[in-house]
Amino acid sequence: PGLQRVWSAERTVSLRTSKDATASPRTIAFAFDSSDPPTARPPTFKHARTAYRGSGCALANGATLLKSLLQKLVRRRRHQLAVRAAHELICVGGISGGLVQVLRRILVIALEDSAPLQGMNSVLVWFLGAVGARYAPTERDVAWVLGAVDAVARCPAGPTKNVLKPRSTYLEAVPPVGVLDTSFEFLCVVPFGGLGPWDSELFLKAAEKFVPPERLTPVQNFAPIPPASLRRLRPEEFLLEAVDTEVGAYGKTRAPIWDAMFEIEPDLENESFSELQSWMCGKRSMVQVRYNFGEANARRVQPDWHEVADAAAWRIIDACVVSNPP
Repeated sequence: PGLQRVWSAERTVSLRTSKDATASPRTIAFAFDSSDPPTARPPTFKHARTAYRGSGCALANGATLLKSLLQKLVRRRRHQLAVRAAHELICVGGISGGLVQVLRRILVIALEDSAPLQGMNSVLVWFLGAVGARYAPTERDVAWVLGAVDAVARCPAGPTKNVLKPRSTYLEAVPPVGVLDTSFEFLCVVPFGGLGPWDSELFLKAAEKFVPPERLTPVQNFAPIPPASLRRLRPEEFLLEAVDTEVGAYGKTRAPIWDAMFEIEPDLENESFSELQSWMCGKRSMVQVRYNFGEANARRVQPDWHEVADAAAWRIIDACVVSNPP
């Protein structure tokens, strides 16, 4: 009672329960109802000017750097910086680019490095699907999403991937039309987010694991965070470990971090590249406080390599900053 339909749309997507299952088309209806009178509805969100390059940087762009930073901060449960990194990512890409990437990334990070949260996960999936159907988020919507980033980063549970990776069971079938449950939502993230094989596999396994929804982790300490309340993220606040083998690597023979490291310390090219990769991916980038592997542990392994990687990371971060940042 008292609600008015503000927006509605439909999307038709193909859902499958495993990578080898037959795709099942589903038409999904989205609707947003509000008790606010038309004159009191919050304004459509307008992102601030970006401080990091969306393109035009030979080493890496701000979006790939900020996505990596967001994940490394969640692994460390550094929730305040994680929220600010998410805000900067929105500023780089706007609604269709930045906000969609934040929604997609925080859903993936929750499964990989934290935990999907009761109720909150459903709303994040709704936003991801609705924005793809041309829903125009409001300032209040974005504040809610940033609050969700904070909650996922704070969450002590996880990493959920440790439970999902060994699993070999999937849903027997896509839930029928009209059944909107947790399993259906996990299946929807794959087409909504255009996920790759690794991330898709996690969500397909989660669709079977988290039935009923009570198996999801309860939300703690949630509050919306208005974008206007946030300080802009300065380059010197970045985690240097966030510049890893994924940053700026698309379409290149190797990630820019290696080129920068070999330029700073040419003797590193005499080392086994597979050992360097293993160190970068398995130690330097994998600090995860949820299973007590902290930065001190990572830094004990090849400390000289860390020093070179730190200097290389600074080069890449600096190159991503716009000429006149806000």
